[in-house]
Amino acid sequence: MSTWDGLAASHDTTAIAHQLIEECTQLDIAALRDDPIDAIDRYPGIKLVCAPHADVGCGSGYYRPDPPTIYLHSSSYRRNAFTVLHELAHHLQRHHIEWGFHLMDIRDTNHRLRIEEMVCDRFAAEVLLPAERNSDDALCHPADAMAGLYINSNLSHSAVIQNVATSMLPHARWLLCVVDPCGVVTTSQTSYSQHPPPKGVKHSELAAIAEEAADRPVRRALPNAFTYLTGATLTDMWAEACRDHENRYTFIAMRPAKRFGISEVVDERFVCNNMSCDKELDSTRNLRQCPRCKEPKCPECNTCGCETATTERKCPDCCELFTPYEVIYGHEC
Repeated sequence: MSTWDGLAASHDTTAIAHQLIEECTQLDIAALRDDPIDAIDRYPGIKLVCAPHADVGCGSGYYRPDPPTIYLHSSSYRRNAFTVLHELAHHLQRHHIEWGFHLMDIRDTNHRLRIEEMVCDRFAAEVLLPAERNSDDALCHPADAMAGLYINSNLSHSAVIQNVATSMLPHARWLLCVVDPCGVVTTSQTSYSQHPPPKGVKHSELAAIAEEAADRPVRRALPNAFTYLTGATLTDMWAEACRDHENRYTFIAMRPAKRFGISEVVDERFVCNNMSCDKELDSTRNLRQCPRCKEPKCPECNTCGCETATTERKCPDCCELFTPYEVIYGHEC
C-alpha cells in the first residue's frame, strides 16, 4: 500500500494536506508563507484575478479549473491570504497524480466535496503557520495560544481558532470563540460535543470578560457562560480571555469548571406575559421566535415580548381581555 493509498483509506484531512505540502514542488512553501498572494501571482500555472464580490464558490474567492484561475474577492489581507491558499489547494488536489484519482473514487458527491474542502482548509492553515511553534500552550491555555498564533502568522481569526482546536488532545473539552470590540461573537469552534456560542450574537457574559481582558489576560469562572438561540443557557464554565496585539478582538476559551465534569445546559422556563393567558412551560426550546423582538411566542395566544398584555377590549361573553392576536384573528371563549 502506497502512502496515498493509506491516506485515502483514513480520510485524515490534516495528514493529506501535510503530504500535499511535502510534495509541492511547483511553489516555494516559504514564499507562500511570507506572501501567498504575491507568490501565487508570480506562479505561471495559475492565473490570479481580483474579482468583485459574488455569492459563488467558498468564502471570499473561488477556483475554476479551465483554465486554472483563482478569483479573489476584496477582503482583509489575512482573509485574502487564507483564501488564495485554500483555492490553490483545490488546484493541487485535482492535479495530483495519485490523490486526484482517490478523490474521484469517492462516490458520494457531498462527502467528496466535504473532504476536498477540509483538505483545502488544513492546507492553508499549515502553510500560514510559523515554521516553529509550541503546541503546549494550546493544551494548557488556548486563549493565549490563539492570541500568540494570530500575531505570529497570517492566519485569520477563524483559521487560528480552527488550528488551535485541531491541536488539542482527543479528550480536551474547550469551546473557543472570538469577540469583536462590540462584544459580538464573530467565529466559534468546539473540541468536543458541546455546541459553541452562536455567531453574530452579543452575549453579555462574554462581552464582560472581553472588556476585562483589555487590561490583562483573564482567567475566571463563568457561572452562566452564554445563551443559545433556543433560550437555553450553558452554565458552570471556566473561561480564559486574551486580547489580540491591537487590543481590539478578544480570544476566549471555555471549559467545564470541574476538571472531569460536564457543564449543565439550563433551559429557560416560559411564562406567557399575557395577563389573560396562563400558559407555562419548562422550556422555550421548541417555541417559535418573534422575528422582531427575538422573544419566544406563546403557543396558546401567540403573544411575544413586543406585544402588550392587554388591548383593553373584553369579550362580551367571557369578559376576558383580548390579546392583539385575538383582535386580528378572532377570540374563542
